Amino acid sequence: MPLSRRVLLVLALLIAGSVPALAQPGIRETVEELVTPYAELAMFDGVILLARGDTVVHHAAYGRSSVELDAPLVRSSRFRIASISKAFTAIAIGTLVDQGLLTLDTTLDAFAPSVPEANRITIGQLVTHRSGIVHINALAAYDQIMKSHIELDSLVRWIADQPLDFEPGTSSNYSNGGYALLAHVIERAAGQPYGDYLETSILRPLGLMDTEHEQLDQIVDRLARGYQPGTRAGVHAPATYVAPDIKIGGGSIVSSAPDLLRFVRSLDRDDVVSSALADSLLGTSPVRYLSGRAPGYNAVVMRNRPQDLTAIVLSNSYAVTANSLAPALLGLLSGTPAPANALTPSASTIDWSGSYDWPSSYDNDFEIRRAGEGWLYDEGPHGDQTAAVPLADGTLLLPLYDTRCARPEGGDLICTAPWTSQSLVLSRR
Repeated sequence: MPLSRRVLLVLALLIAGSVPALAQPGIRETVEELVTPYAELAMFDGVILLARGDTVVHHAAYGRSSVELDAPLVRSSRFRIASISKAFTAIAIGTLVDQGLLTLDTTLDAFAPSVPEANRITIGQLVTHRSGIVHINALAAYDQIMKSHIELDSLVRWIADQPLDFEPGTSSNYSNGGYALLAHVIERAAGQPYGDYLETSILRPLGLMDTEHEQLDQIVDRLARGYQPGTRAGVHAPATYVAPDIKIGGGSIVSSAPDLLRFVRSLDRDDVVSSALADSLLGTSPVRYLSGRAPGYNAVVMRNRPQDLTAIVLSNSYAVTANSLAPALLGLLSGTPAPANALTPSASTIDWSGSYDWPSSYDNDFEIRRAGEGWLYDEGPHGDQTAAVPLADGTLLLPLYDTRCARPEGGDLICTAPWTSQSLVLSRR
């Protein structure tokens, strides 16, 4: 059942007393206005933290940690942070650099000689996705492997059996396989399991008590259960389970909003590694953007480094809502008015049915068809099925991707989303 504006506000007020925060006039109301339409369409439950320097100006939880138990999220709730885990892995590599155990120019053959062209792949290329190592999520066998236990050595052997996507250093391609290899490098160089080394080199020094590498079948205290929008508007559905084993290095960490604030600010303060080394590992952009999405979760940390402003959005929904909310909230901290977020479901006379392709970089095709009195977005037998929701402005909302689509003259879908600056043409087949 969708959460009303009143319920969201009550939850935020109940939770607001546990952690000191400096109120900024109007910010709570503005955040609520942004969040409520998403919550009512089962596109967002989560925790939001906004900070100026070390001072928290807004920190609240919205919605439920467990829909089945009707258990509310709290500000200390923990979430799977998916690919934000890569930043922790990269900084762990930085600590090994500082210890003289490797350099960013060290080649992979020192740790994993069975990988193709390992003598030409550098640690730095693995960190920056320029190694040519396969993105394992794209492999046909991934769907079978992702739900069960796999040892890191076996995962490395599986990756080593795959051809490179390109010659090392000649291009770039996002690669969870590359980060699994970095976890292997950490274990070999440090002589410790990946999670143990994160604990001793980063988590304990920074006092990150809510952050850890998740193990298979581990019961994680205060971990929010993951969901996605269901097949009817405003209804939650359980997300597909993915075991942490296959995500080691690139997506296996759980954390909380306060811990992530401490971590991201440490990168500019020489706390664990120098800020110069952190920049060489994570980039020099004045706005640091860390994003992660895995079944059941969507997490974004954005930090305006010159102004020392941080926006953190952690969600236990697979909808990409955190990617839409975080830029608006960071702008709010710097004085930019928040955009209107009108998502009003409405009856539609438009025939949205058809089979469509996302642009090639998304590598998905899907069908939109009628389902009872509504519409269904369907990625096929191995993909997601979620409601597609006609809106009062004449567009069709795809809740899983927070994407609004128009269909001029019954042809292709012309789609926009808050998280991207470009329109997407979803070709009709």
